[in-house]
Amino acid sequence: MRSCNILRRTATATGGPRWYGSSHGTADKIYGAVRILQDGSLENIELTKSDLLAKGQLHMRDLLQLGLDVPFALRHTNRLPPQILQRGDCILALMGPFQAIILDDEAFFFGSERSTVRSALHRLKGVVRLRHQDELAQQQEQQEQEQQQQQQQDSTPFELVVVEHILDELCSGYN
Repeated sequence: MRSCNILRRTATATGGPRWYGSSHGTADKIYGAVRILQDGSLENIELTKSDLLAKGQLHMRDLLQLGLDVPFALRHTNRLPPQILQRGDCILALMGPFQAIILDDEAFFFGSERSTVRSALHRLKGVVRLRHQDELAQQQEQQEQEQQQQQQQDSTPFELVVVEHILDELCSGYN
C-alpha cells in the first residue's frame, strides 16, 4: 500500500506562497496580505483560503472571482473584470491593482508587493487614522452633550471609507 505524499514547502527566497497539506488537492495555500484596522494600523499577515472563507462567510467561488491565484499581468487575458461585490459579511474588491476583502472593522489587501498598492495603503492609513481620531473626538463631544440631545450622528462606515479610497486612487491615477 502506498502512503500519501505530504507536501510541505517553506517560503522561497522571493517570499512566494507556501503550501501545506497533502498532494491530493487538499493543500491550503497561504497568501500574504496587508491588514488595515479601523484605527489605521497596518500589519503584514498571512492567511489561508480557510481563514478567508471563515472571516467573511465567503464561498470558494467568491475567492475565485477575486483572482488571488491569477498574476496581475494575466488578469486581463483571463478576463477578470473589475468588480465590487457584497458577499456575506464583507465586500470583495478587484479593481486595477487592488485585490481586497473588506469587513466592517478590518480590510485585507493582497498584492502589496506592487508599489501602487503599497503607496495607496499608506495614504489609506492616514485617511483611516484621521477618521478614527474624528470619531473619538465626536464620542467625547457627544458624552458632554448627552443631556441636551439624544440623537447620534451617523458616520461613514469603515468599509465604505475603504471602497471610496480605492475608487479615488483609481480615478486619480487616470488624471
